[in-house]
Amino acid sequence: PSAVAPWWWRARVFVAMAFAANAPDWDALLQQSDEIVSGIDAHGFPRIERDIGQLADATRQLKSKASRREAGNEWNAAQRLLAQQGFDSERLTQDLHMVEATTAFEDIFQDQSLNVEEYVQQVHDASVVAAIQQAQNDALENFDEFLMRAMETDWASDKKQLLHYFGRSLTPGPQTTPRSPYSAARTPYTIARTTPAATTPAKADVTTPSRNVAKPSQYLPPRFVQYAKAVKDLNTAVLRGSKMNAADAFKEAVEIDAANAMGGTGSVNLSGCWSLLSGLLTGKELHDEDATFDLLKGAKSYLEKGHARHILEVIRQNPAIASLGGNTSNRTKIQAFLRVKYRDRGALDFDKMGGVDTTWQQIYFCLRSGFYEEALSICKGCNDVSLSQIGGEGLAKFLKDWMVGQTERRGSVYSILDAECERLLKERSLWNESTQHKIMLFSIITGNRHVADRLHADYLFRTFEDFMWFKLSLIRDFGSEAVSTEEPKSPFVVGDGRSTYSLLDFQSYLKQFDPTHYTKNGREPLLYVTVLLLSLQFGEVVTFLSRDPSAEAYRCDAVHFAIAFMHHGLLSLGGKNANAQQAEQEASSIVHSYAKTLSSEDPRIALQYYALVDGAKATISGRLLRELLVESRSFDLILGAIGADGTGGELAHFIPDRAARQQLLVKAGLECEFSAQFEEAREFYMHAGYPGSALCIINRKLSEACAKYPLPSALHGDPYADIVRLGQMAVQTIRSGMGVEGEKDRKEMDAFEQLVRVKDFLIYAKQEKYPDALRMLAMLSFIPLEAHRIDKCASDVHKLHSAVSARLPEILLSAAECLSRAAFMSTGEAAKGLLEQVHCIESFAGSSKVRVPAHVCAQLSRISASMG
Repeated sequence: PSAVAPWWWRARVFVAMAFAANAPDWDALLQQSDEIVSGIDAHGFPRIERDIGQLADATRQLKSKASRREAGNEWNAAQRLLAQQGFDSERLTQDLHMVEATTAFEDIFQDQSLNVEEYVQQVHDASVVAAIQQAQNDALENFDEFLMRAMETDWASDKKQLLHYFGRSLTPGPQTTPRSPYSAARTPYTIARTTPAATTPAKADVTTPSRNVAKPSQYLPPRFVQYAKAVKDLNTAVLRGSKMNAADAFKEAVEIDAANAMGGTGSVNLSGCWSLLSGLLTGKELHDEDATFDLLKGAKSYLEKGHARHILEVIRQNPAIASLGGNTSNRTKIQAFLRVKYRDRGALDFDKMGGVDTTWQQIYFCLRSGFYEEALSICKGCNDVSLSQIGGEGLAKFLKDWMVGQTERRGSVYSILDAECERLLKERSLWNESTQHKIMLFSIITGNRHVADRLHADYLFRTFEDFMWFKLSLIRDFGSEAVSTEEPKSPFVVGDGRSTYSLLDFQSYLKQFDPTHYTKNGREPLLYVTVLLLSLQFGEVVTFLSRDPSAEAYRCDAVHFAIAFMHHGLLSLGGKNANAQQAEQEASSIVHSYAKTLSSEDPRIALQYYALVDGAKATISGRLLRELLVESRSFDLILGAIGADGTGGELAHFIPDRAARQQLLVKAGLECEFSAQFEEAREFYMHAGYPGSALCIINRKLSEACAKYPLPSALHGDPYADIVRLGQMAVQTIRSGMGVEGEKDRKEMDAFEQLVRVKDFLIYAKQEKYPDALRMLAMLSFIPLEAHRIDKCASDVHKLHSAVSARLPEILLSAAECLSRAAFMSTGEAAKGLLEQVHCIESFAGSSKVRVPAHVCAQLSRISASMG
């Protein structure tokens, strides 16, 4: 029965048997058994209250409790041990927390040396390794930065080209990539392109330069194109002997393109700079003793016109206060301006009797605005106490003398004005607006430098333009950096020995400040250009625009300012000296660099700039012409077609005389020949009408080609074709009478014909076409194939052209080899005749007046011996 009893029954029996010996409580056991039986599931298994995860958690909790109890026991044992040894465990714990571990040098650098030398060597090696690692890290960082900048630059360039392709307009700005100072001409802008000629450039042979009329140019900004047109007009005017204001021409070039008319940002633009320069030059004759004085008058006039416009603008903005009315004379404009300026001071003297006195203000602002006649009229009616000895009429007289530049500081009048200035300086604390303008006016008339310097120190000038006008009005001595160091010839005569304010003093004062002081930290570079123009520092204008980083967008404008300065002689006012020569050299240098940049883009435009390199004289030297044509390879475009006397070339506009043009081309050809630029020299000779000299170069090149060129092939073509074609062209030019035919030319033509036969003979010999080779050998009259001609040919060989005689060893050796091969293939008398010809060649080589190398003679002897 036990075998078939359920498991729970067997469990009850087992429990009862296990506890029978201890007499358990049978009622309790029965109750537990009933609970187990009541908790079984449908399959007969008891219900489980915990899963595997719960059992694992319970196990870990029991383990942690046991570990804490064990750790506590160990901690107690440690404290008991420390107490037995006399240590305070709490104090020891605090001390351990205060201990800070630091790394020693020996922990990082393991010293394994045994002496000082080994230690130093070990330190040296470690330092070198560390330096190399640091350099590698720096190189990687720099490379990453450079790569990122290059990617950004390429992306910006591609973006501009893409936008231009889709017809969008771009605004010119500073270049972002490091280039030549005049590489702005290569930015992607629209320009009318020149049309390439239909002729196909020659093959990849250095003997044939490209003959296309112009290279396909990059795009130029519209302002640059207009500048080029103005330069062409300037050259035309110079060649015709007519006068032309270069500043006006360049100003129009800037203003043609509406988008670029401003040519800058801020208060000053390119158009304003050109207007200023034009104002300096208007109606002035340079290269005379009064040139600097006239330029200073032009600078003051520019500032005065600007202030007059300012007055009208103030009146326009405040019409009610100005009360100009219907009378628009210059004096009423000044009074209207003063009404606005002194609106808070009540009635003025010209509006009400007893009003605020504005006599000196009216005189000053009339002068400041260029209203000289009105200033004189006010002076005549002036009744100031300080003028009791000279009166208003006297002051007006001296003011008029200052206006026309005829002031003489002599007599007691200027002493009176100087004394009044000194008195006013001592009473500086009592100054008002009227006193300030009065002392400024007196210092201008007297040229008192001491008073002028004190006024500057007191900062009485409201704007920088007022300061510039005041300083320009003080100048009596016109010596400057650009003027000769000799005693200047000034229209002002200083008679009392007092030091005067000179233009050099003014320029030196302005140079005390860095250019960033004038350009608002580089944001408006044209402001500094205006300052330099007003102070007549023309060389500094070119230097600043061509070198300063803030003026990077105006590199092209620097070129044209330099052209304008050279055209009008502004870089050498008063005479030649070291500073003037340096300024002229720098101006010529940047014009030259710009022209060279354009030579590969548009040779016709480049020629216009090359003509202005030497002082803007519309002339071009052989050196510059040679440089242009070597760079551009546009010989026909610049020099005209061969045989047309150069009348169709661009150079004829600058040098209309054929003889002078021919002389220039010959000189350029000689320079190219001396510089081993033989192809360029040949072009110059051909266009100069000297095809014989060109044929001489062609003969040398053909002779060299016979020695080094490979055989013609279907794949590579004929390497001699271009040279032969050029030679035939030169021969045809000589025979047509367009060249200078003479004995030398006939000798060159004979040499060319001989070299063509030599070329054919050597080609047949290399190709082992012996019958053809022997046929061409018979046409070489200077090679004796009969015994009776050996002596004559040996004596006449020195008459051969140098290009032909240079190939004589190859001709003799190839001839002997061809004859020997032909003799082996022949029999009888034919073979004997060929053997005699070989002996003739051997004898000729030994007796020739032209030295034949020893190894060639030895090979000829071996060939002759083998045939014998």
